Amino acid sequence: MYLGLLVFSFCLLYLILLPLFAWFFGAPRPVFSRTTLWALGVVALACLVIFSFTFSLNDPLWRNRVQHGLGGGFLAFGLCFLAAKFSEIKLSRARFALFSFLLVTALGVLNEVIEFVLQNYFDFFFTAKVNDTWLDLISNWVGILAAGLIFVPLWRNKREV
Repeated sequence: MYLGLLVFSFCLLYLILLPLFAWFFGAPRPVFSRTTLWALGVVALACLVIFSFTFSLNDPLWRNRVQHGLGGGFLAFGLCFLAAKFSEIKLSRARFALFSFLLVTALGVLNEVIEFVLQNYFDFFFTAKVNDTWLDLISNWVGILAAGLIFVPLWRNKREV
């Protein structure tokens, strides 16, 4: 159930990021097509692989670090790459990298705020220590930086005008 929720959430995030990149950088609104379905398939497959690997780890502390690094940082940055590419924006590598870094960082913070609300007001249990939040955010950044090293050099979209 949790894995299905994660796959659904990341696919929904992609569907939000696609028009967001176009809107923010003044590109025409993207049309949902076969490319969108292909990208959603890639997103779902990446989620299944990453989170299946994460759930296979025995140590709960490392599992949490890897989940935030690969899922919260790396995968979310990869979604930014796909959304920016398929929204056909004209953007330099530096602006793509900076915007994606800031956006994924904001998503990580939003995730931690949601965890806080769920734990403190709805009796969900995520952690007993406040340091877990900081470790989650650091793990997100490690994943973002790793994804940046891979995806930013691949950014070969049209130059900015």
